[in-house]
Amino acid sequence: MNEQKLEIFNVLNFLNKGYELGDILSEGQFGTFSSAEECVHYLIDEGYFEKERSADGGEEVTSDEVSKKYTVAELKDILRENDLKVSGKKQELVERALPVLNTGKDEPVMFNLKFTNKAREFLKENGWIDLYMFALVCFRLKIMKIMLTNHPGEMSKPL
Repeated sequence: MNEQKLEIFNVLNFLNKGYELGDILSEGQFGTFSSAEECVHYLIDEGYFEKERSADGGEEVTSDEVSKKYTVAELKDILRENDLKVSGKKQELVERALPVLNTGKDEPVMFNLKFTNKAREFLKENGWIDLYMFALVCFRLKIMKIMLTNHPGEMSKPL
């Protein structure tokens, strides 16, 4: 199993279990991808996700989506990176950041993505990975318990 396949499985699996994409990407380490955004673009390019289109055919995010997705600090970072004013209440920051996010000039997290059949098939074919990872965690816990019991002073050393 290669590392990239494992990363793809983890992102798709957590999304399938109801986690938010932004939460997954902010927690993950993406060894084969330079960033979370690169991971999302890869998943879109390879056909695991497709962008949902609004009624008018656009892909614009709404102020509600931005407000829920970003903290004040994150909004200020986006504004600062685009040489825009960073003072004001959250809603003001959202309204100021909205054009930037909708032009794609700054894409920290992709919005309005949906699973494709390819993603569902990938999860179905690779469901064993979830069990394998659970077994690894259990095995590591067992090893740690043995180490604590037999060598209590050794736990400060890496396994």
